Amino acid sequence: SSNLAIVDAETNFDPASKSTSVRLCIANETSNSVTGSLLVEGENAPTQPFIVNVPGFKKVNFSFPPLPPPPLTFVLSGPPGTNLSPADDKWYISDPKLKPCVIIDAPCDSVLFHFKSVLPLVEFLTYSEPFKSSGVCGFIAKGALPAEARNLPTCSFLEGDGTVAPGEIMPWNGEHPILRFTDWDSIPTDCLKPGLFLGFPLVESVRGIIVSEELTSGKYKEIPHIWVGLDPDHPSLKGNIFLPVFLYNILEYLLRDDFPRLWYPVGHPSLSRLFKNQTPSLAGFHKIPGRVSSQIAINLQAPTEANISPGIPRTPTTTQSSLSNTRKQSSSFWKTILGTGLIFILFEWYLYIRRN
Repeated sequence: SSNLAIVDAETNFDPASKSTSVRLCIANETSNSVTGSLLVEGENAPTQPFIVNVPGFKKVNFSFPPLPPPPLTFVLSGPPGTNLSPADDKWYISDPKLKPCVIIDAPCDSVLFHFKSVLPLVEFLTYSEPFKSSGVCGFIAKGALPAEARNLPTCSFLEGDGTVAPGEIMPWNGEHPILRFTDWDSIPTDCLKPGLFLGFPLVESVRGIIVSEELTSGKYKEIPHIWVGLDPDHPSLKGNIFLPVFLYNILEYLLRDDFPRLWYPVGHPSLSRLFKNQTPSLAGFHKIPGRVSSQIAINLQAPTEANISPGIPRTPTTTQSSLSNTRKQSSSFWKTILGTGLIFILFEWYLYIRRN
């Protein structure tokens, strides 16, 4: 199959000129020479063209005009029909020293500020009006959102006009990331305040929406806005495991690729130091030399994309089991015996008809 892929990257950011030099190793799996291009996702930097000869790999140098410091995402593109697998077209450059920033708009004694003590790899700031959204990755509020926060991923805890009695929460779809490991039937109903919230309902009750998600169009991707009809500071939630799990899910969902992970400085120049100048060229999870339990994701935009090629499961799936049984049945000697017996019975029946 025809495909282009980024298999290695070296970057250097010059603070003086604010320019970024990039050296990519690009794999050409087509049968011809390919002219492609490289761009920086979310930036107005001009597209950089390149040519990869046949066959195999080629290291290409790029020089971009002033760009902000990492994190940055470089995106590879090629002519139609030459790049059939987009899973390996992005390379995420991050800096572990840079913390994602989240603004919290809530009373100073709110439980939302407990984020600061449990997630030291994220910088939490108190909302002060006005603020610049550049460098801010998310906004969490208890109450209405300010207008300037609408271009950021947000979560707003509101109090609707409805109430919830035990057993009035409708079945919810637990596949959404913010609903993982949550049991809405187990929390005190006094803290729930459903209403008519914007977006698509995720959790509903008989008297209104409890959780909804609204997606707005950003410059390059959709921006999520979560609306929750719940009072996080309600006394009935004190000591309940539901709230910290739900808050963690929300924060991870809003930050997404910016959420700090110890094994996620993907594409960072320090990879060559971690692997002692023998950086793996294949995408996936790789163990760091000298660290027994540490691993890092290479050549991926997000950890969830780490296993981009299907592996062999330890336990067979339903489809695999069905196919295996079909193969066994088709190659079984019983099929021959039963077929011979059927032919013999038909022959006996034919003789019986002839005699009568």
